[in-house]
Order: sequence, then structure tokens, then C-alpha cells
Amino acid sequence: QAQAALDAAEAAQDELTARYQALAAAGKPWPRGKIPAGKDANVRIARQRERARKARERAACAEARAAGLLAGTLRVNPADPGTLLLPAKNGGGWIQGWNLELAAARRQVLLAVELHDNPADTGALVPVIRAAMAALARASRAPGAASLREQVRGWLADSGYASAANFAELEDLLLLVAVTSEAAQAGRRSRGPGRATPAGWKKMEARLATPAGQALYRRRAALVEPAFAQLFARFGRYFSYRGRDAVHAEATLLGTVHNIARLFAHRDRTARAPT
Repeated sequence: QAQAALDAAEAAQDELTARYQALAAAGKPWPRGKIPAGKDANVRIARQRERARKARERAACAEARAAGLLAGTLRVNPADPGTLLLPAKNGGGWIQGWNLELAAARRQVLLAVELHDNPADTGALVPVIRAAMAALARASRAPGAASLREQVRGWLADSGYASAANFAELEDLLLLVAVTSEAAQAGRRSRGPGRATPAGWKKMEARLATPAGQALYRRRAALVEPAFAQLFARFGRYFSYRGRDAVHAEATLLGTVHNIARLFAHRDRTARAPT
């Protein structure tokens, strides 16, 4: 985006300079005051070039972190080589582990518990939604069960999952993924000036700009964020096993215990409700 802004500024400056040169060649005065300098002598373009350079450096660092690279060396845990070096949530630093992904419904009931081997969430959106849909399909096959997939009003995710590839692959679903801050997408404050919307995000941006889109997206945080907090409060942030299959089985077991706890809590609320 920074490079695109730089290219546009340089093109505009080239056009302005060409207009000045054409008037000068015709012996006509420049009507706009200060004579335009070439793009290589323009202070504003020099600042934009510096911003683009820094943006490229930040992008390179982000790609290195997402690939599990630190100081140019891949850190591998010999006890669990499937894990990567991830940025730690509490206190900063790094931790060798997995990126835990949850799909949650009302009252923080978990539909899917998945592991992602990258600190960036973008690549986890499609797998976790597909896993949740498969779980709903299995549950619907139980005797007397209704189709649960038809009861899903929409799939909500924060801006960490936004990408044109995800939007295209999940085009058949009512998907709402934030393209800016959580507060702006939920309608709690205006978006304000900021970065340009990337290509392939326009449809999602328009969907979230509607009152219905904002009202539905506003439910996202209350559905899934408490589930993370409850899991970490009950079981901590460390797994007891190593290897993807064993860790996934452990994570699924913890998610099942969490759902049973939600079921008991619902039973207690129902028993206390006035008749």
C-alpha cells in the first residue's frame, strides 16, 4: 500500500512537471505559483519513499516471524518439531508452541478446536470453519436432531483472519471478517482516515458497513473471546503432550470438558429461572 501511494505520487508529480515544461516551451507563464520540481527533488515524495522503504522492512520482519524465523535461524524444538516459535501473549518474548484456534457458538459453546502452526491467523480461517461445519454435520446425524448448519446465521472473525483468498474460498457462506479495528466494525466509533482497502476486500467492507452487518459482527467478541479466557483459566497455556496428533487430542478433550461445563451452567441457570 505504501508503494502504491508512492507510485501514485510520483506519477502525479511527473504529470505536473510535464505540464510546466509544455507551458515553458510555448513561452507561457506557469499559473500555479511555485514552479514544480522533479520527483527526485520533491520533499513530499522523498518522505513517501522513506515510508515505503520502512514498510518493506516491516513486511519482511513480519514474514520472518510468521515463518518462525528469528535472526535468520529456524528454531526447532527437538521434542516437538511440528511447533514453531510464536510471540508470547503475556509479557512478550517468544514461546515454542501452537496457535490455538476456536470456533464458538452462543454461550461460548465450542464447535471446533484446531491447531495452527503459524503465529498469523490468516491461514487458519478456512480450516477452522470447515472443521466446525463438519462437527455440525455429524451432530445433525444424531437421531431426532435437526440440521444445525441451517441455524448458523453467520461466521464472524476478527481482522487477523482477513485476506482476499479467504473471502473468495468462503464466498458461499455469510462471512463477516473485520477489515479494520474491532470498535469501528462493531459501530462503536467511526473508522476515520487510514489505510486503503486492499484489493478483494471491497465486498467484505461494504457488507460490514451496513447496520445489519454491524449488528451481527458486534456479537463476535462475546461469543469466542470468553471461551479462550475460560480455557486458559481452567487448564493454563501449556499442553502435556508433544506431536500434532497428541496435542490436538488433548486440546479437543479440554474443549469437550469446557462444553460440558457450559452445559452444567445452562442447567443451573434454567433450574433457577422463575416459572
